[in-house]
Amino acid sequence: MELRIRKRALTLASVTSLLAACQMAEAPPTQPSQQQAVIQPAAQSQQVDLARNTSTTRVVNADGSIQTTTKSSSITIDTGSLFAANQSAPSRGDFLGSWTLRQPDGRTCSLTLRDGRPRGFVSKGGCFHDSVFFVSGWDLRGRNLVLTNAVGEELAVLRATGPNQLEAPGLILYR
Repeated sequence: MELRIRKRALTLASVTSLLAACQMAEAPPTQPSQQQAVIQPAAQSQQVDLARNTSTTRVVNADGSIQTTTKSSSITIDTGSLFAANQSAPSRGDFLGSWTLRQPDGRTCSLTLRDGRPRGFVSKGGCFHDSVFFVSGWDLRGRNLVLTNAVGEELAVLRATGPNQLEAPGLILYR
């Protein structure tokens, strides 16, 4: 009887230690703790005419001929440079977290981007299309998100096309 009690106490202590170890070895959160920034497309340059003024003057000369003079002025502004001044390039931290990916076959799957150096890591759920099956890493190139395979080869380059939406041929990544 005493041997059974010792075995149960030893088993209970082992299970408790194992559970405590599991709680200490929590996986890091997949999303940043602060509110995620909205990834925006790069500002597009566009010329806008703000004002246009034209005046025409006709003068009758002494010999009866008519001389016509036209003067015009305009004010044009490049809106792209205005918006670009207020728009900073996204950082690596802006891309961290969960995303939904529409694959070329129309099906959706999930991608979770995690930080790592020199490249970030990608966890996938349900991504079986050939174009994304081997994706395991990511990096930034300027404003573009580059998806890579295990050896760092580029598989897709996505660019922002709307708030928190990035696209490459056949792929749409959004959250």
